[in-house]
Formats: sequence, C-alpha cells, structure tokens
Amino acid sequence: MLNFTEGNEKAIMRGIFILSGVIFIAIVVLGILPQAANIPPFVKYLPKLNALINATCSVLLITSLYHIRKAHRKIAKWSFPIWLYVTVTGVIVYLMISPYYQF
Repeated sequence: MLNFTEGNEKAIMRGIFILSGVIFIAIVVLGILPQAANIPPFVKYLPKLNALINATCSVLLITSLYHIRKAHRKIAKWSFPIWLYVTVTGVIVYLMISPYYQF
C-alpha cells in the first residue's frame, strides 16, 4: 500500500498542475497553427479508428474481468483499473475533441 506524506502530496499536486498547464498551452498553440493543405483522405478516419479500438478494449476488459480476477488476482487489482481508465478516457477525449477537427 502506498503511504504518502504531506511533502509527497504537495510535490505530486505541483507536478499535476504543471503538466496540466503544459498540456493546455500545447492545445492552444496547436489550435493557432495553420492546418496542412494536403491531408491524405484516410487521415480523417484515424481518430474514429482510435476511439473504436479504445471502445473495443474497454468492452474486452470488462468482459474479461472474471478471468483476470480468477489466474492473476494480485496484478488485476492494480492493472485492471488503470487499463479501464485509459480505454474509457480515450473514447471520452475523442468525443470531446471530434467537433473541433472536422475536415
């Protein structure tokens, strides 16, 4: 079990705020940059493909939870929530940004 002290929590929160700020600035800069004129036609389907893959992984993770908890109890306690979070938030991020990237 992880045991955080007051100093560790402050350092972690500071890191989270710095990373959030850097990501926000990167998004703003990317929004300001001009778009490329010669985008290959298949590129517009890549975000949808990524969201589809993430959604498929989410469904597979949820349906395989029984098997994960039965052969790998110690690993599943930590790995399943992390992977589920990654796959579900990947789809949510796609849904949030898709209106802004219509070709």
